[in-house]
Amino acid sequence: MRPGKNSSWSSTIRLDEEFYQSILSNAVPVSAHAIKALTKNPLAIDFYCWWNWRVHSMSRRKQIEIPLDALKLQFSSETKERRDFRRKLENAAILASIFHYEIFNSTLFHSDKLIITKTNPHIAPK
Repeated sequence: MRPGKNSSWSSTIRLDEEFYQSILSNAVPVSAHAIKALTKNPLAIDFYCWWNWRVHSMSRRKQIEIPLDALKLQFSSETKERRDFRRKLENAAILASIFHYEIFNSTLFHSDKLIITKTNPHIAPK
């Protein structure tokens, strides 16, 4: 069934001006080419976008440590075991790094956390 055709869901949404301006002022550019190429792996898309946002928002910090349990909640993983989630996230990071090598160079997976060292996002903000 196509959205909007005999459906109880609307095919449009309305954003209030404040929310719209917030999106514009906090936007982090990503590569449409990377998103399109990663289409068959939603976790890789999520990781690619999240990583770019994280690197963009690090400001003066040289590195950031994020517990894998927190990432598991953030990425809404149905994977029960931390090591299985870590493996899936590592694979997603490897796929995403095909489009920006700094993901691979600046991301370190430990058994219980992920460490990102400050670097440049894939596309520099304007």
